[in-house]
Amino acid sequence: MSRDFDLKFELYVALREQCGSRNDWPVGFNTARHLLCTIPLHDRELYRFLRCARQASTHLHERARLTSRLYQYSLVLALDSEHGFDDQDEGHVAAWHILLAIHGMLDQETFDKFVDCAISVLEPEREAVGA
Repeated sequence: MSRDFDLKFELYVALREQCGSRNDWPVGFNTARHLLCTIPLHDRELYRFLRCARQASTHLHERARLTSRLYQYSLVLALDSEHGFDDQDEGHVAAWHILLAIHGMLDQETFDKFVDCAISVLEPEREAVGA
């Protein structure tokens, strides 16, 4: 899959702006950055997946029950309501598993900050300005 920009680099820049040098990043941020860039979805679809990931995280945070099982359920609900989760689509399945891995690797606050940075890199308004 080709992108119109270097997601790994743009995410690196966004994370540096939010968290300082890589040495100051929370544990797992750099690995999460590399994992996110392996998701085989086009930018707009990845953006939607990330918005759903953040929505699921917020849903759980509001209920103060932050278990992996509940996050998986919340993520599927958010994806279904956003654009329908296709469990037969290889890209959707890969994105779902990679986001679950990133969620499991980072604490709640760190995950939210990471996803917010990734969303800011992929926002459609940003693409229109850069075009």
